[in-house]
Amino acid sequence: MEANAPLPLRLASALEQVDGIVLGKTHAVRLACVCLLAQGHLLIEDLPGLGKTTLAHALALSFGLQFKRIQFTADLLPADVVGVSVWDRGENRFVFHPGPIFAHVVLADEINRATPKAQSALLEAMEERQVTVDGISRALPEPFFVIATQNPQHQIGTFPLPESQLDRFLMRLSLGYPDARAERALLAGEDRRRLLEQARPLLDASAILKAQEEAARVFVSEPLLDYLQALLQASRSGAFGPGLSPRAGLALLRAARAHAYLAGRHAVLPEDVQAVLAACAGHRLVDPAGEKDGEALARELVRRPVADPEDALRVGVLQRLRVLVGDGVVAPEHHGLDAPGPQVVGDPALEVGAPDEGRRLEVGGDDDQLDGHHATPARSLRNLMRKSGSLLRTWGSSARLTALEPEAEK
Repeated sequence: MEANAPLPLRLASALEQVDGIVLGKTHAVRLACVCLLAQGHLLIEDLPGLGKTTLAHALALSFGLQFKRIQFTADLLPADVVGVSVWDRGENRFVFHPGPIFAHVVLADEINRATPKAQSALLEAMEERQVTVDGISRALPEPFFVIATQNPQHQIGTFPLPESQLDRFLMRLSLGYPDARAERALLAGEDRRRLLEQARPLLDASAILKAQEEAARVFVSEPLLDYLQALLQASRSGAFGPGLSPRAGLALLRAARAHAYLAGRHAVLPEDVQAVLAACAGHRLVDPAGEKDGEALARELVRRPVADPEDALRVGVLQRLRVLVGDGVVAPEHHGLDAPGPQVVGDPALEVGAPDEGRRLEVGGDDDQLDGHHATPARSLRNLMRKSGSLLRTWGSSARLTALEPEAEK
């Protein structure tokens, strides 16, 4: 693909190339790209031999980023990660020798096999994007993306990551075994190392930085923020451990923006939040009873704020909304959760005529009038919310939702 091609097309081509190397993991590859565009860091937890290292290497090669790998072992020292100052007799001074952390993409392989002291060497780098050695702070390259892999905790020779370091990772993924079709193609195809050698850089560091800037500017409406805040509040009810921190909320919002950007939209939909919630919150949620894992808790959490009309009202769905309609129809998307996708358009619960381009639709609280078109009874939108776990599906590929002031109480 030409270097002057539109950035979304170049991103799509790069993801397609990664899919050809890491077979049967399209959803995980997409989330890894979302994590990069959201300026976060990725933790991949799974058994050995399932493609964690291959995924990291393929992403770096396809995106044209400098790649370095750190093999974490029990005897690894912090200086082995960030670098060390060595006395130079010729210059009669200490000269700093950068460690492997100075790269665009850093693979911290089997991070939980190192001691907590070595693991802590990543903390400043991941949060501040700089390292401090001998009292001097040195900036890391931009973009900076840490992909850490870890083995399950029950395996011999592992040290669990502390909660403070887990919180530095925007996402945690698990690849799992490939399906039968992907595994057959893997067995019959070329060696993955050969495919990595043949991979071409389809982007570069400047293109990724531009994509990160564009993703950060994706529009977020007030009702969407209400929905996100309701999720955060629900996570602190006691059923999910301590719940999600404000930093987790900011991470979730950045990931939702990046997901919308990768889908080619100019505004964040609730489906974007739902698509990234399990990956962003799974390693931050804890079942007090110890019966459910983080991803199961995240799937339970996504249904709580819209479980009944009172919750939906708090989210702002049944408030009056103003929808600025563009052309085209938003197609339903797979969002990676069990809940069915929203379906206002064409849904029997809410039948409206096709609006003209540029027409403003107003959704009332009790009368359910849409710019003169009658909807089915007032419960339609409420039932739709309960069924889909979503705010609203609108006409238009670039629809924007903004809350109107509620009517004064009579």
